[in-house]
Amino acid sequence: ETRLAAFYAELLQIDRIGVRDNFLQLGGDSLRGVRLFAMVQAQWGLDLRLDVLYDHPTLGALAQYIDSMRSTADSGRGTGNAELDAALLGRIEVGAG
Repeated sequence: ETRLAAFYAELLQIDRIGVRDNFLQLGGDSLRGVRLFAMVQAQWGLDLRLDVLYDHPTLGALAQYIDSMRSTADSGRGTGNAELDAALLGRIEVGAG
């Protein structure tokens, strides 16, 4: 959450970000969302589609989603979902198709 909050603050030019703060309601748009996910990709190696931000718009919800994606990827186990497993292996983007 702390690192993600720093990304929100940088992109939205806001000093304090809370876990319930909504990226879109704070002035985030699709361009800033793309930039956010470029930061996420650089930090954690996750390629996320923009619709993830619309499904998880608050800092807390997005942080939890990212943590769950990272734990699944780090565990080396499959999820049982072929598309998600492929995404975690870097073969496709999450939510594609």
